[in-house]
Amino acid sequence: MRIFACIWVLIWLVFFVRGFILTDYKVFKKCLTKSVEEKRRCMMKEVLYDFIVFCQGRIPKDSDFTFVCDRQRLDPTEISRVTYYLYPRRPKDPAPYIIVFGVEGYKKAGFEMMEKFGSASFILRKVN
Repeated sequence: MRIFACIWVLIWLVFFVRGFILTDYKVFKKCLTKSVEEKRRCMMKEVLYDFIVFCQGRIPKDSDFTFVCDRQRLDPTEISRVTYYLYPRRPKDPAPYIIVFGVEGYKKAGFEMMEKFGSASFILRKVN
């Protein structure tokens, strides 16, 4: 029974080390000597992190926002990170601001273009 347990642990150790070397090690090595902000850019898509920083400087901290994105391009973890990094701004629908990432030509009645970040990412503000 001990031999079986040792072999089982060894096999899983090989899988773990192999996976770390092939995937996580590259990210770990890339981010090792960087600042906190550079590490965040490393862990996310750089363009998404830059867009979040862009939004932080333009949307008031006590505001609510709605996040619109192409869900084929962003995984749920990245969508959650947008909410996390924009705190204390709160996700809500409807909200006075709509943050659009990667959706070209998005429009909504009652909202105007506030700021543009590239061709398919921008902030819409509710018209009074």
